[in-house]
Amino acid sequence: MKWHKNPSIKSTGLVVLAVAASQVIQVLLFIVISSLIQELQTPNQALIRIMPLLPTVIASFAGGFFLGRIKPESKDRILWLVAALINAVIPISLQLIIVPESVYSLMELSVWLSFAGNSVLWLTGGFAGALSSQKKSDSNFDLALVRWTAAITALVVLLFAFTWGSFIFSRGYRLARSVELDLPPFVEEKHQPFFQPGIANIRHFQTTLKPGDTAIQDYYLQSMKADGWTNVSDRFQSWPVQEWQFREEHFNTEQIEYVIAGAHWKDISGKVAVSMVLQGIRLDETVDWNDTDWVIHGIILSRPYSEPAQGGETTE
Repeated sequence: MKWHKNPSIKSTGLVVLAVAASQVIQVLLFIVISSLIQELQTPNQALIRIMPLLPTVIASFAGGFFLGRIKPESKDRILWLVAALINAVIPISLQLIIVPESVYSLMELSVWLSFAGNSVLWLTGGFAGALSSQKKSDSNFDLALVRWTAAITALVVLLFAFTWGSFIFSRGYRLARSVELDLPPFVEEKHQPFFQPGIANIRHFQTTLKPGDTAIQDYYLQSMKADGWTNVSDRFQSWPVQEWQFREEHFNTEQIEYVIAGAHWKDISGKVAVSMVLQGIRLDETVDWNDTDWVIHGIILSRPYSEPAQGGETTE
């Protein structure tokens, strides 16, 4: 018997394929739904809270359905359970890899409720897939389903690997990784785990300033100019670097007020950007902005340089 026809190997391969396909579906749906949310002119808050959950719900059910359709027998349900557990543990594992300090979140009930819900969705999909196989068994359809699922999943994974690899090994990213990011002497660095595609280096900091104080902006304007960086902030934002912008947002039934500021620089090669983003709240939220100190949270980051989208405005 050839190795690839071994029943155990085939079963393992189907579990791996089902989990991989589920993850691919989740990522693609997340991208699509995120784009739809951004296009909404007057987004409904309830809808915004629900829509981000849809990729996980649909992907977990679809993965279970696929495995249940291909492996519908009751003896195969141990495979469903194994696949369900692997699929449910992937988000937790990725969180721990990206943010190791989040290990403390494992003590939170919500994490395990999410784990259980993910597993139940997968098993529900498995039973639905098995039922569809019983109602309309078709070996040719099942074989085509496996082949197309494997081909599409492999294609998406390869495209992602190629895109990510070409970015990581690009000259702009390598140059951005070598940039040393300085902090003003009067701020406190906050060592926060952070991962975001496209960012090479990043540092977080916090301080308390007098109302309207632009000491952080002044520091970076002087130090970046002295180091030969070109200020390109006007390409990314419509307000001066040394001006605080007041913003209000409604979250559920609460109104949140804060101030923001930002600045952007480009190196002489035109391949590296450094961005500063500041966000502040009132130390005492019961008084006016001019009557209390401001607590400022800031980041300074380096990344490959790219021109902002036309008509767009960003502080990142």
